[in-house]
Amino acid sequence: MNNALLLAERIKRALECPICFEIPVPGDESWADCDNGHAVCGRCYHRTPGGACSVCREDTMMLLSRSQPRIEIVEALYDYLPFT
Repeated sequence: MNNALLLAERIKRALECPICFEIPVPGDESWADCDNGHAVCGRCYHRTPGGACSVCREDTMMLLSRSQPRIEIVEALYDYLPFT
């Protein structure tokens, strides 16, 4: 596998939701992060009982605003990534 594909795969894993494995399309809902840095997409956050993190089960999930870096990265790279 060449370096560009390896980089694209690493970006995909970093940006995808651990629940639905989707990468948000620009304009989608915000992400939610827990205090331990785990993130889920806004759609899955609203389906998670009690707002608990799906990875560590902490109940500290908070929705992030659209100006957060994760959303900005998705919007900047979306059209250039081979898996979108």
